[in-house]
Amino acid sequence: MSVPLGFKHTPETRRKISEAMKGKVRSFEHQRNLSKALRGRAGSKPGYKHKPETRRKISESLKGEKNPRWQGGRYVTAKGGYVVVLHKGKYVMEHRLVMAEKIGRPLQPEERVHHLDGNRQNNDPGNLQLFTNQSAHVKYHWQQEGGLRND
Repeated sequence: MSVPLGFKHTPETRRKISEAMKGKVRSFEHQRNLSKALRGRAGSKPGYKHKPETRRKISESLKGEKNPRWQGGRYVTAKGGYVVVLHKGKYVMEHRLVMAEKIGRPLQPEERVHHLDGNRQNNDPGNLQLFTNQSAHVKYHWQQEGGLRND
C-alpha cells in the first residue's frame, strides 16, 4: 500500500494499522524502509542544536530505567566475561560484591576473588574463594596446574 508523501492517516486509521501489525515481525528491508521514511522527522533540523537546558532535560528523561536500552543495571563485560551490577549508584563486579557479603566486610583493593569452577558468571558464594593478593592467587593456580603452562 503506497501512500503519497505528506499524506497523514486519521488517528482511527493509525490505530487500526497498529492493531493489525501487533505481533508481526518486520523484515530487515521493511525496517530499513521505515527508517528512511522517518529520517529527519523527530523535530531535527540540519545544524540545529538544542539549548543546554533542553539537552539536560532530554538527558534526564533517558537515564536509568527510562532508557529503552536499560537492562536492569546488570551486564556482562566484553573483556573477561565478568558480571557487573549497579549497587548504591555505582557499577561493581558482582563476584566482589557477593564475596564482601559472604565475609561481612568490604574487600580491600588488593584482595582477589577466584571462581572455583572457572565460570566467571557463576557468582554463587560456594563457588568463590578469596585470596589476600594477586601473588597468592597466582601461587594457587601454579599448584593446581602443576607449574608453568605451555600456551
